[in-house]
Amino acid sequence: MGGTIAESTPRLAHRFGLMLASCAALLLQVSWTRIFSVSHWYHMAFLVVGTAMLGHGIGGTGIAISRRLKEAPLPRALASAAVAMTGATLIGFAVVNAIPFSPFSLTTDPWQIVYMLVTFLAVAAPFACAGFIAALLLHRHPRYAGSIYCFDLLGAGIGAISFVFVVPSLGGSGAVLISAMLSAAAAACFVEGRWRWAVGALTMALAWGSTKADPVFPIRIEGTRRSSNSP
Repeated sequence: MGGTIAESTPRLAHRFGLMLASCAALLLQVSWTRIFSVSHWYHMAFLVVGTAMLGHGIGGTGIAISRRLKEAPLPRALASAAVAMTGATLIGFAVVNAIPFSPFSLTTDPWQIVYMLVTFLAVAAPFACAGFIAALLLHRHPRYAGSIYCFDLLGAGIGAISFVFVVPSLGGSGAVLISAMLSAAAAACFVEGRWRWAVGALTMALAWGSTKADPVFPIRIEGTRRSSNSP
């Protein structure tokens, strides 16, 4: 493949990192559907799937159009994307939970258009990082696409199933932190040298924080949703 840097075989650690990133992405996606159905109205949950697909597409498109991204040192590029996914997950949840987005006020409040765009960007950002990880590995190891995709699907399946156990015990906020923890664990699989200890410490901190997240960072209920539930 002209103009690309291809390695002979993908590292096992990189495949496990992809699996963890995919697990984090699917858990986050399903968690967002739950969060939006509670904080806004249930129809908002359906937008999460399209927004997640948009994010994955952005990540893959970045690989397709940027030669610099294609040829970046693989461990560093993968680790950076996984760390960025962790940050985007946490910041995105904080932003969505903070801004007063109200879908039923779109026709009366011009600021709601801005809030809506910010909400969609905040939700899509972690999925763009996950799409970047998968696309870069597939680009670098085209002969092993089947094996790479297998780990991707395995992680996605685990992430979807884990939602059944994570949300009832940790709540929506806790599920978001578990997703961030998984992407940090993916970074630990990709990173090399002394930074592995720092990423490992971040992973453990997020795992501990997930048990405290729901009461400390409760999901904000949108005004019309809250009033509809009042006696």
